[in-house]
Amino acid sequence: MADELEISLTGTRVRKWGRMKVGISDYGAKGIAVPTANADLFDLTAVSPAVPSYKPKAFPAGVKELGYLMTSGIVDAKSVSSNTTQMLQSLTPVRTDVESIEQTVQMVFGEANAYTAALRAGLPVSEWASTKDDAWAVAEGEADDLPWYVLWLQGVDGIGTNAIYRYEIGLRCQVTAFDNRTMNRSDPESFGVTFGLFLDPTTKKSYVRAEDGPGYTNHLQVPTLPAQAG
Repeated sequence: MADELEISLTGTRVRKWGRMKVGISDYGAKGIAVPTANADLFDLTAVSPAVPSYKPKAFPAGVKELGYLMTSGIVDAKSVSSNTTQMLQSLTPVRTDVESIEQTVQMVFGEANAYTAALRAGLPVSEWASTKDDAWAVAEGEADDLPWYVLWLQGVDGIGTNAIYRYEIGLRCQVTAFDNRTMNRSDPESFGVTFGLFLDPTTKKSYVRAEDGPGYTNHLQVPTLPAQAG
């Protein structure tokens, strides 16, 4: 029919993240450059072969990869708090003012390893073990604050020439909640944590997200020199 709504859909932008990894470093750690421009997160330079891989750059040296995630994956929550103004003569608000915007990233790790134990104990990354598979001991006691971190996330959807990669960085984060830790016969001991995202005063940014990969036809531009957060 001539008046029928024509819709062209391919489904190529529907994302499912079955393979992901999470890293963490101390905020402002010396020697760990934190990219803040989206294009800085991927290998876009064509050297050999002539076509770039478009793969995400590896986590910088010193970033600790935390291990297995539970199947709930990563939940990025963003809430807006607002205040409405009513008038006597109107049943609907005459204006609404945004009071705050809060963003958090929540995840549950399915490994009881040296890193997840140190994270739950509220230790800075500089005090963590050399590898997550080291034997570990933590002692929780009096604390006046929790450390500031940089949160690193990577994911891939698809394989080969159809692969799409995601890179996300929380430039300045702090733990704002811990889940209950349960030990029983049927479930793995898990470590759930919520990170609050805050503004990095150096870059005036809090979160960087970008997507690229061989599955795209048009790619991010080759970056200029990266800025450094922290």
